[in-house]
Amino acid sequence: MTGILRNSLIISAIMILSLSILGQERFDPRRLNPDAPKETEQFGQLAGIWNAEQNVRNKDGTWSDETTRGEWRWYYILDGHAIQDDWFGADTTSRFQWVGTNIRIYNPEERQWNMAWIDKNNRRLATFTATQVNERIIMEGTNAKGRQIKNIFSNINEKSFDWSQQWTFDGGGTWLEVARIHCRRK
Repeated sequence: MTGILRNSLIISAIMILSLSILGQERFDPRRLNPDAPKETEQFGQLAGIWNAEQNVRNKDGTWSDETTRGEWRWYYILDGHAIQDDWFGADTTSRFQWVGTNIRIYNPEERQWNMAWIDKNNRRLATFTATQVNERIIMEGTNAKGRQIKNIFSNINEKSFDWSQQWTFDGGGTWLEVARIHCRRK
């Protein structure tokens, strides 16, 4: 077989293989797998990139006048059965000070979300569960420093959503909001 004929056969085989692959459905990080639990859309509806503005409570109980800007990226993973989000929080110099990622998967048997968060600052894993209550998604767990917290997603729509973090100092009897984030779709 001549070199030209062999190369022609190889190119033809690659073209046929490429066409067959293009004809197959491919995983898309923006889309839910149709076989995933329908509840996956609770967080899946946030797939995309969001501009974020964050305010935190000062130690004296007042809210900081300084707004931290960030970016929150959400996408499907595990063949469209789970959601991963990456948080990039900047300081006033626009440097990313907080960078972290969260993996979220819905467990239909437990009727709740199971989640794991890790960030470059604490370098420890924090785990949470979450459930949707009416129009809000409420995450509960212990952060990387051992503090019992709640994160609440609310006012979710196509263009924006709100997030707040609450801490308890009495084992869950009362909760204090310590951080707020408002996101707008990029």
